[in-house]
Amino acid sequence: MIAALRKLRTRSFAELRERAGQKMAAALEARGLASTVHEPSDEELAQLLDPAVLVPGSAEQRLAHFSTREDPRFFRGVRDGASAASLGTAR
Repeated sequence: MIAALRKLRTRSFAELRERAGQKMAAALEARGLASTVHEPSDEELAQLLDPAVLVPGSAEQRLAHFSTREDPRFFRGVRDGASAASLGTAR
């Protein structure tokens, strides 16, 4: 506890305020109380994206595209399968 308090003393007020806001937003989102949070469906996301850069196909086809392409490389967790379970597709 003392170490945590010492660490807090080295933080600026702006950083503490930002981190507190992030914690509050996360807590509200976890309880379904955040009105600004809405994860779009596949169809809504497709409508939001620029058609010129949209990869055609289903969500599974898009995942395959991003996890196998070489240039530009996508996030490492998607490429190496570390986050595949959280995406709903086991490898």
